[in-house]
Amino acid sequence: MNFMEFEKDHYVSIEIIDEQHKAIVDQINSIYKSILILDKKSVLIKLKLLLEKLEIHFETEERLMKETQYLSYFSHKLEHDRFYNQILKKTEQYSIGAEQMGTEQLKGIKNWFFNHIELNDRKCGKYLSERGITHSSK
Repeated sequence: MNFMEFEKDHYVSIEIIDEQHKAIVDQINSIYKSILILDKKSVLIKLKLLLEKLEIHFETEERLMKETQYLSYFSHKLEHDRFYNQILKKTEQYSIGAEQMGTEQLKGIKNWFFNHIELNDRKCGKYLSERGITHSSK
């Protein structure tokens, strides 16, 4: 059983962004599976992979926003930076045993992720689509 599902109402109609969103959901599901079997080493490795996926994804979105002069670029980027730094801090704290990583912590990640898609990425996707961008190379 997966912790979260990427459903059709989560699509933003920009192929590369949708692919990256799906990969992030898959990575969070992978972390969840490691949590269930209490494999701390695997959780840590998978958290680091999540950070890599987030970095690539945020860079992709931010590049497209800059290229099209998206007016909400700075506030959108600020949200990315805050979230990334939050996950980075949690990962660092988890690696030294100063913080737990369980389903409650994953719920926070899940909530932020889907709220961000709903409130920000869908608007951005609509804006990009209106400018003729429906897919983009990495």
